[in-house]
Amino acid sequence: MALTDRLLNRIGYYKNPPKDINKEKGKYKTITAGGGFGGGISVSNRNANTLKEYENYYYGDGIVFAAINTISYDTTMTGYQISTDKANVKQIIQQTLDVINFDVVLLDAITHSFIYGDAFIEIVYSGKNNIVNLKLVDPSTMHIDVDKYGIVKSYHQEIQGKKLPNLKPEQIIHLRMFPKASSPYGISLIEPNKQNIDRNAGVNNAIYNAILRHTAKYLVKVGTPEDLPPPEVFTDIKKELEDIESKNEIITTGLVDITTIDERGVQGVEAYLKAFITQLITGLIIPGEALGLGEGSTEATAHVKQIMYERKIRSFQLRIAKQIEKELINQILISNGMEPYIAHIKFNSVTTADEEGYAKWYGNLLRGFKNCKLPFSYNEIRQSFHLPPINETWADELIDIRDTSPDSPSGNGKDSKDDEEKEEEEDEQNSEKEEDTT
Repeated sequence: MALTDRLLNRIGYYKNPPKDINKEKGKYKTITAGGGFGGGISVSNRNANTLKEYENYYYGDGIVFAAINTISYDTTMTGYQISTDKANVKQIIQQTLDVINFDVVLLDAITHSFIYGDAFIEIVYSGKNNIVNLKLVDPSTMHIDVDKYGIVKSYHQEIQGKKLPNLKPEQIIHLRMFPKASSPYGISLIEPNKQNIDRNAGVNNAIYNAILRHTAKYLVKVGTPEDLPPPEVFTDIKKELEDIESKNEIITTGLVDITTIDERGVQGVEAYLKAFITQLITGLIIPGEALGLGEGSTEATAHVKQIMYERKIRSFQLRIAKQIEKELINQILISNGMEPYIAHIKFNSVTTADEEGYAKWYGNLLRGFKNCKLPFSYNEIRQSFHLPPINETWADELIDIRDTSPDSPSGNGKDSKDDEEKEEEEDEQNSEKEEDTT
């Protein structure tokens, strides 16, 4: 029996029921477990309302806001490298990326993909193939047109009920971090975390209201049953109590007794709050230490979480790099009359752990090479440490540790050819001395 039914039964409601009991029952509001915050798992369909809901969660919850921004910045703003073995190709690509403000647009797009599930970047052309700009499109206005096999035919926007002209697939870069089965759209990072976000918000609201109820409440007793003060005294006391707060010191007569009640505060909610926060940051795929929520974490556990987080970021970067190569880098190459797939983009690591590994690797590798060419150039080594290239021909050639000429950066000021001639002369002189001795 529900709580409402038990209450109605106690007051004799069912002993003399009304003619239309169901209608009368409808006047009462029943509170059921699971209602309100965190009322169960719901799967939303993609439409303008659900996308707006994700946006509200992003702007309205501090943990969600911090988590999405942290992941987005760590994924894109660490820098990137363009690699190719073709002359001048790298310079052409980098110049185009700088002109179209690639870094900032990509950051905003990745943030969109985590919030809405999808990000759409329109490639703006001038003339036939010349790329001049990138335009971030509002995901709530973009629609994907696919054929019966799920292959994208075109994209189009709908703004205020008006459909805009179709855009070809090569005009749109579509980024989605979490693909959705049997759908061309992605899944928002917020969608599977809505329940935990609601529960966490519900606990926070309950704690806040409890604190308001339990903070500095007063029980005021005036006089005694045998000795009640006259009305004029109540009037004076009323003035004294109008602005009573926890910081006030009230001086009264012996007939007035003011004490605080329920000063113990809120009990036993800290464990619930920590549990919901732990579930939330787990669902947001970010370690609590990155959000300042690493209470109770040791150095060892924090290190493991850091490694796992970096691997996730690297996975995101690899996925993005493949799409950028296919949908943007190739378009830049084609627009400049070049073949596609001759250049690649690689995002830098989140921390310096990779650089430390590179330094150790190069050191161990160099020990195995003597008097020969190394399998890399100076600029390739500098690129590993995210240093700008040296604009000299020798810096792009394989390092030859046999080259000791004065013009070589690895030289020691001696000419190897002269050394060989001196050695030959010394050998001849020694031979002559041996013959003379004989």
